[in-house]
Amino acid sequence: MRVVITPSQPAPPAISSSTAQPATAPSTNSNPFIATCGTAPLHLDLNSFARGITAITSGDAISPTGTGVLAPEQLSAAHGAVSGMLSQRLRHLRHVRARWTTSGRPMPALEYAAHVASPAVYVDVLKALRMQPRVYSLDVCVKVLPWVAELMFQPYEDYLMVACTTVKLVLTNFAQLILDTLSAFPARGAGLDLTREERADKCRRCKTELLQIKQICHELASAPGQAGATIRDTLAAFPAGLV
Repeated sequence: MRVVITPSQPAPPAISSSTAQPATAPSTNSNPFIATCGTAPLHLDLNSFARGITAITSGDAISPTGTGVLAPEQLSAAHGAVSGMLSQRLRHLRHVRARWTTSGRPMPALEYAAHVASPAVYVDVLKALRMQPRVYSLDVCVKVLPWVAELMFQPYEDYLMVACTTVKLVLTNFAQLILDTLSAFPARGAGLDLTREERADKCRRCKTELLQIKQICHELASAPGQAGATIRDTLAAFPAGLV
């Protein structure tokens, strides 16, 4: 698909659907997050691939064989479900991009992603926004910050990294604006300034979400490895006045 963008409209970034990550069975590893890559077996529960797409009957359930190797028939049992899940994810991302391309603005695309309400789609969209941070605005922040809070409860390290990157981007570009707007808002003069009221409301909503995310970061800060380091780095990015 060829997209022609006028100079006054930001070009929508390419959105690629990364490989889906299944949930894992409980392990003895103290790290609560599933690493993006590693050298040790992750003991993945392949049935999680099909969650929300097609139920696998108990007779077709995928489980390790006695040798620790999955038999071909076990691997093929959920192939249709996995393929359906990935196709659905790609279809949603194509709709996201189409809305961005048609309007020349990110908000219609974000509205669609919010309607889909899929953490996997959130991650892909946030990765695309990260490549073009100039499209961020208070409206975009209001829309994506609730996604960030949701992603931080997901078990995947990649989701956490994307969430933390988004938080730091918002803090870098909007934290001072939010604080200044809210501190000056009570001192308004006579009359009703709707534009000022709307901006203050957006800033209040952003602050509420950021404080919730900050609390989540405090709860996860003791996580080991790269995940914990990223969370602590995100906590350090919060300005002292954001309380």
